[in-house]
Amino acid sequence: MPKKPIYLLYVFLALAFIPLAFGWIKIDTKKQATTSENAVSDNENVNNTNKNSPDTNNGNSRPSAPSIAQVSKPAPDFEAIDIYGNKFSLKDQKGTIVVLEWTNHKCPFVRKHYETGNMQKTQKIATDNGVIWVSIVSSAPGKQGYVTPEEAIEIVKKSGSNATTRILDPTGKIGRLYGAKTTPHMFVISAQGNVEYIGAIDDRPSPNPSTISEAENLVLSALDALSQGHKVEIPITAPYGCSVKY
Repeated sequence: MPKKPIYLLYVFLALAFIPLAFGWIKIDTKKQATTSENAVSDNENVNNTNKNSPDTNNGNSRPSAPSIAQVSKPAPDFEAIDIYGNKFSLKDQKGTIVVLEWTNHKCPFVRKHYETGNMQKTQKIATDNGVIWVSIVSSAPGKQGYVTPEEAIEIVKKSGSNATTRILDPTGKIGRLYGAKTTPHMFVISAQGNVEYIGAIDDRPSPNPSTISEAENLVLSALDALSQGHKVEIPITAPYGCSVKY
């Protein structure tokens, strides 16, 4: 008697697999493959999003909007009122080399260059040679680095900045126009109005001030090449610093 239930179980299992064996039931392998492919695609999108996220110091940044500033292409034009109440128009600077410097006085990478005097020294070398240097603050209200014009003027005085002028961009319009991702993020524009360098100020991506002495100043290298009528040897480098606080 105990063997009867086991015998019936074998019969039941055999009957259950007969339709599958003869092809009466089909498994939709195509659907399964599509589902797997979609899963892989989603993972790739997540990975790509992470790779494209700007460098950040606090993990709260938003990805920058796509940039329309491209090397060897005309620099995107913009107009703004600087911290002194004067109108600045990029197109009016044609015929002169222009440097755009994205800055945030509270960012440790920016502080590295200002507290050691490296940024001021770079600005002075540039402006002494006729370059227009524009420092831009694209921090939004309530975000790190946001300042009023009055506060910005005090920061300029205290730091001894040698920039030609400073522009506040709280809406992030100019920053997004250029695709500025970090502070600092540097753009060098030729006298012809084309973007000729985009990237870091130097080749030592660290907030440690001790790295400045051994670093190559990439902005000065670009300016030197342009002043001699040459193309910039390395026109694009990866910017480093805090994320722009849009």
